[in-house]
Amino acid sequence: MDATSAALIGVVGMLVCGSLVWLRSEIIPRLDRMEGLLRSQGERTAHPEAREDAAAGG
Repeated sequence: MDATSAALIGVVGMLVCGSLVWLRSEIIPRLDRMEGLLRSQGERTAHPEAREDAAAGG
C-alpha cells in the first residue's frame, strides 16, 4: 500500500467517525424530542376513553 491510499483510508475513517459522533450528539436528541412532541400531541387529541385504555395498559 502506498502513502496515497493510506492517507485516503485515514481521511475516510476520520470522516466516518466524525459523522457518527455528530449523529450521536445532534440527530438522536432531535429525534427523541420530535418523538416526545408527537406522543404528547397524540395524547392531547385522543378521546378520554382511549387515554383511559392506554393508561390501563390495553
